[in-house]
Amino acid sequence: MASHIKKYIGITALAFTLTACASTPAPVIERFDTSRTYNMSRDQAWDRAVEWFAVQNIPIKAIEKESGIISGEAAYIKTVQGQYAACETPTFYGLNGATARINILIRGNSNQATVQVNNTIVGEAIYSLSNPPQIQTVSCVSTGRLENSILNTIGGN
Repeated sequence: MASHIKKYIGITALAFTLTACASTPAPVIERFDTSRTYNMSRDQAWDRAVEWFAVQNIPIKAIEKESGIISGEAAYIKTVQGQYAACETPTFYGLNGATARINILIRGNSNQATVQVNNTIVGEAIYSLSNPPQIQTVSCVSTGRLENSILNTIGGN
């Protein structure tokens, strides 16, 4: 009987260890547009893109109107899994937030503007059952909400 209990405890411990090492894969995200064309001047699209950064309180790292590039500083986003980003987190870890680096490219003329939004999101996973809590950097993919927020603001929606 004692050997059965030891065997059961050993198998249970092994299963728990293997499960704890596993990670929760990021959910599959449907494709979304990162670019839109608007019936407005390039200057008007530019002004609205700059306004988006200001309203969101995200400092602009680089701004080159002639080349059409606006790059934001890395911005911390308080998010839950799947809201702005889907992140691959280790088992028993929760998503504490994420950092996004946003780049906007604006091309066009006096009648039409095309805006492309690119970003890189890195998540912060936390295991709060340990003391002190363990924090780990995790890879993320955008859900499209951030891009849509920018593109909708530029479009006047």
